[in-house]
Amino acid sequence: MTALVGASMAGLVHLWQTTLVLAGLWAVAGLLRKAPGSWQHRLWSLGLLKLVLPLGILGGLVGRGLAVLAPASGTTGAAALAPVRAVLDPASVLRPDSAWAGVAAAGFLAVWALGAAAGIVRLVGGVRAVGRLVPMPEARLSPEERARLRRALLGTSIPGPAVQVVESGTVPAVAGLRRPAILVPRAILVGLTVPELRAVLLHEDQHRRRRDPLRMVIYRAVTALFFFYPPLGLLLARLRDSAELACDEGALRAGAPPEELTRALARTVRLGLSPVRFAAAAESGNASLLRRRFERLSDPRRYAPMTRYRLFVSAAAVLVLAMSFAPITGCSDRSRLTETNGGAAKVSDAGQTAEIHPVPVQTHAPEYPDAARENGLTGTVLVQVHIAQDGSVTDATLKAGQDAPQILADAALAAARRWVFQPLGDAAPAGTDVVIPFQFNLDDKQK
Repeated sequence: MTALVGASMAGLVHLWQTTLVLAGLWAVAGLLRKAPGSWQHRLWSLGLLKLVLPLGILGGLVGRGLAVLAPASGTTGAAALAPVRAVLDPASVLRPDSAWAGVAAAGFLAVWALGAAAGIVRLVGGVRAVGRLVPMPEARLSPEERARLRRALLGTSIPGPAVQVVESGTVPAVAGLRRPAILVPRAILVGLTVPELRAVLLHEDQHRRRRDPLRMVIYRAVTALFFFYPPLGLLLARLRDSAELACDEGALRAGAPPEELTRALARTVRLGLSPVRFAAAAESGNASLLRRRFERLSDPRRYAPMTRYRLFVSAAAVLVLAMSFAPITGCSDRSRLTETNGGAAKVSDAGQTAEIHPVPVQTHAPEYPDAARENGLTGTVLVQVHIAQDGSVTDATLKAGQDAPQILADAALAAARRWVFQPLGDAAPAGTDVVIPFQFNLDDKQK
């Protein structure tokens, strides 16, 4: 149960740090309003990368380095870093009760498992729904329709087999994980002019080249796993919107006239086609996105790449790396190991300078429960105690990451609460944490 609580706290800290990163990316996004859509997409991809790769697990190494450079022993550097540590690692200032925290962690795990399973089921159902969009045989197309499609493909690098006509009244899309194909509704084939149809095909070909169907599967999988994380919906919406902008720009580079693509978008909306149930490429945008696309297509030169955009995205990448390796555990760990030996106590430093050494003046060995002896329960229980400046123990909790029998843990906690240390003095911080290992061996003479 203790291991479950520790893992849950690490996960919550990771999500908190991801939220801080996303807040920074939102600030950078304001500087990229006129940047190419591809650069905006890279920016939001950094946020998704931070969410799915909890690199902060490696942050303990960084935390130990911070402890060496500015130890938490009451120095000026430590005092300056204390608020930063509290923000980056809120778990360092939280002391959840082990029993209630264990129940809460187990309950959350059960809810998460059910929600993730439901999300995976929806993901599989959506993929199958796209697979049921069967392309029409070429023989069923009229000679005029076949001729229109051939003329639309002239002058493009789109291979003919990559374009498939479907009877369904959905918007144009790209489907297929292994071999993405452009799905053109028959209504689009007959409802647009040949130049407009060519512009639509060039736009969708950008989705095909980017393998956006695979990206959408990844997005839906992340949604299934992190369905409880509110900022995820906004993040994925930004990714989808920026993908549409990037594909518009790619279509223009491939030769689509801006006015033809603009008219094609408007006429597609007027046709009243429904979106694909599961977005095979990038979901069709809402009215706000359409306005942005129209504005950019009306004057594409305003959204050319510039050096400052590269600098902004590079700065965002540095932010993600810095927060990814920011400490989750160990950043504010001021604990010291206390070893008991025959009733005597020895305090050793475990990450601080030797300026402050809490010295126990009253130690108490735990009582070995009779039931534990009869059942042969042994092991070491690590108890973390919080020492006030007067030397009294104000709190005692189990050290995270262990799975000790509850009966031994209760005995160790009861003993730890009775310990008394020498007053820390004015040079010490507001409080100091000490980890006391209590050993339970059947050969001991403890009662």
